[in-house]
Amino acid sequence: MKFRALFVAFLLVCSMALSQELKIDVCRKAAERGDVNEQRYLGMCYYEGNYVPQDYFEAVKWFRKAAEQGYIPAQLNLGECYAKGHGVQKDLLESVKWYQKAAEQGDDAAQGHLVMMYSKQEGVPRDYVLAYMWDLIWCEKTGHTDARYIANLLKKMTPEQIERGQELARNWKPKKWAELKDK
Repeated sequence: MKFRALFVAFLLVCSMALSQELKIDVCRKAAERGDVNEQRYLGMCYYEGNYVPQDYFEAVKWFRKAAEQGYIPAQLNLGECYAKGHGVQKDLLESVKWYQKAAEQGDDAAQGHLVMMYSKQEGVPRDYVLAYMWDLIWCEKTGHTDARYIANLLKKMTPEQIERGQELARNWKPKKWAELKDK
């Protein structure tokens, strides 16, 4: 009886492992054909070490393939890899580049990253006008506001800078990937 239970458990573990290998194999084939969802999924598997050994270099490879096709979640992942130095040399300027591409397409998470990077001078020159612009856009899109953060930011700005940030936010419109891919 005990042997039978162990044998059944062994078979379950083997079938799960085989199922995971099969899933990764199917995913890899779709990713190699250019499927951005599968490229990003495979990147996440390598980034987190799910179903495959953790490998940041391999994660970056797959994130980049999807990001270069305009896939916003992969652009965020690639921006994070550059910000943290995972699988690539840490490069805040390159991180900003990928966050910017996602933000310009309307992604609120990327917009939030840019608020912080422009206000804290991370990878870009400090620019309170752009930080404020992205913060206004982010607040409008998400319905959230951080009154203390905005008040602190406004204290550092001139009335002209505040007006310029508001004007930029009012005139901002999301762009299509085709408008951004060669930037």
